[in-house]
Amino acid sequence: MSDFHELIKSFPKTRDYVRDFFVYGFKTRNDFKEKSPRTYDNERRRLESWLAPYVRKDYAPGGSSISLAIDSSLLALNPGKNGRIKLELLNLSRIQSVRPVEKILSSCMDLNALIRNSYYNEPVTLHIVNRRNALERAMLHFANYEKNTTKIDEDAYECLIYYNQSMETELLIEVLSFGPMLTVIGNKRFLCSLKARLRRQRSLLSSQKNGCV
Repeated sequence: MSDFHELIKSFPKTRDYVRDFFVYGFKTRNDFKEKSPRTYDNERRRLESWLAPYVRKDYAPGGSSISLAIDSSLLALNPGKNGRIKLELLNLSRIQSVRPVEKILSSCMDLNALIRNSYYNEPVTLHIVNRRNALERAMLHFANYEKNTTKIDEDAYECLIYYNQSMETELLIEVLSFGPMLTVIGNKRFLCSLKARLRRQRSLLSSQKNGCV
């Protein structure tokens, strides 16, 4: 595979391709109807060249799903007040200018190690009943997270999802939106946050219902 070395010229175009190829499921040549197969090959190879360190494969019964470890590609290093390195999310399309600063890192940083060190000690434990392609859907649904999935019964799987504080709200929303084939087993912190969110939603729905009476 030949590498592409040009800079990103259009964030909207690049964002659309990242979504099509990595976030919402990897499109095959037959699925790519917008432009020619040659365009498909070029854009896929360009993205894989830019994002090679963060492309990840997960294996499911229907084959492999390719996703992006999106946090690694968007994280910046920011020295905190206590001297510890803090991970920050950047919206690259909103950057207006870049200038050098006096402080520099004395050595190369392992971003993946920093991300793993930021995870809570206990991952979220999910049980997935593999009906209606639930396992394959879960691998795509939670593609942005580091996870470990094992078979625990004939049609049941346990999925451990590793996360930190900055990921928690989004993970809560994604768990709630998945459907009845998924059960949250732990951890205690996540279960408490999940119950609190459900109580807020129930309270909001109740107040809306009373307001319509």
